[in-house]
Amino acid sequence: MAAPRSIEGAFLKSPWWLPEILTTCLYLLIASWFFVAEIFHTNLTWESISFVCQTSGLVWLLACATILNWTSISHELGHAIAASLVGYPVHYIQIGFAPLRKPVRIRLLGYNWSIYSFIRGGGFVSHAITSAQNARIKMAWIIASGPLVDIFILGLLIFAYVRFMQIGSPTVSDAIPNLPFYILNGLLIYHCLHLARGLIPMELKMGGSKMANDGRLLLQLPSISDQTIQSWVETEKSRSELSALNLPYPATPEEAMRMADMHPNNATVLYYAATVVRQTGDELYLSYLRKALNVQGTSSQQRVTILDEYLTGLLENGLVSTDLKADELSLELVTIHEDKITALGTRGGILIDLHRLHEGEQILKEVIEKSANPLDRAYSCTFLALAEKQKGNLKLAHTYAREASRHNSSCAALKRVSEL
Repeated sequence: MAAPRSIEGAFLKSPWWLPEILTTCLYLLIASWFFVAEIFHTNLTWESISFVCQTSGLVWLLACATILNWTSISHELGHAIAASLVGYPVHYIQIGFAPLRKPVRIRLLGYNWSIYSFIRGGGFVSHAITSAQNARIKMAWIIASGPLVDIFILGLLIFAYVRFMQIGSPTVSDAIPNLPFYILNGLLIYHCLHLARGLIPMELKMGGSKMANDGRLLLQLPSISDQTIQSWVETEKSRSELSALNLPYPATPEEAMRMADMHPNNATVLYYAATVVRQTGDELYLSYLRKALNVQGTSSQQRVTILDEYLTGLLENGLVSTDLKADELSLELVTIHEDKITALGTRGGILIDLHRLHEGEQILKEVIEKSANPLDRAYSCTFLALAEKQKGNLKLAHTYAREASRHNSSCAALKRVSEL
């Protein structure tokens, strides 16, 4: 089964400006706690009021630091530089998550930037994987480089903070000369939170889905199959083809739809359009994948990738019954896929949705027994839960659904058993 793609669109259902304002207020509140403490420990005199007025400039400095999203910029730049050093071309750096809005695109420091948000933290680097040789080692270095940049900056802030403490803690009377102390105080708190958010393995909520942070990605790296890495190498070849056609990359959903309409017989374009449209939650992406399967002359690896994505999409959305050839296509996937266990998991899910429960259950139980991949196990348990639900065994269905979530809580098919 294809690995689920995170929907890179936080707060898609809310006005774009609402989370921007709320996040800024939160950052300023965290960074300004010492202002409140200073006021409570000082008599409310003209001198203390003057202190608050004098330090108001700090609030603006912190606001600018937040608005410019400086921590995310330096963090993602660390990833990008590491990718360049290991020989992986960087396509673009994205700051913020909101793919339904048109990004601000600039060229800076030798990289293309797509900025969706000037305030909210978060982002990622899109880079090529041009060779499967030593890919895991190179990817580990790229993933770790972002937190390493954060640690370096935090070290500089701590050094400066200690130097100010050696000079002496500032008072109301010398607030203006020691404004840098207050600036460092706020930035240290904010930067520590940012570093912890990236290093402690977790899945971060991004809109309606979850995205693994750097710490979790490092833990997941050893379980990535050789077949998956090879598919990434093939993806880079596809991107080169898009570039040769002078098509926008990255593309907005509207641009992707136009691309698919202009090139209905190009499997690479259709597949890319599907990946972009999928981020919006629109099931239209499945029609692009289906068209791509009908295109003649695709490479064997490309067909495996498209077929896997298409069948997985049908399973995740409960749409297997809409394609009369789903059974035939799942058999083809088992025949041509290098990872037979993963392909069998897809086949088993298709059979469950076609109400061929006995066949499907046998296959899925075999996958659970033989596969060490948490995602394969999660999908298998999900569809075993659906099978038990069809048979009226709700208690056993609930057990399987719970097992699926335990194996991989990011499994996109879990939404189909959410009520259990």
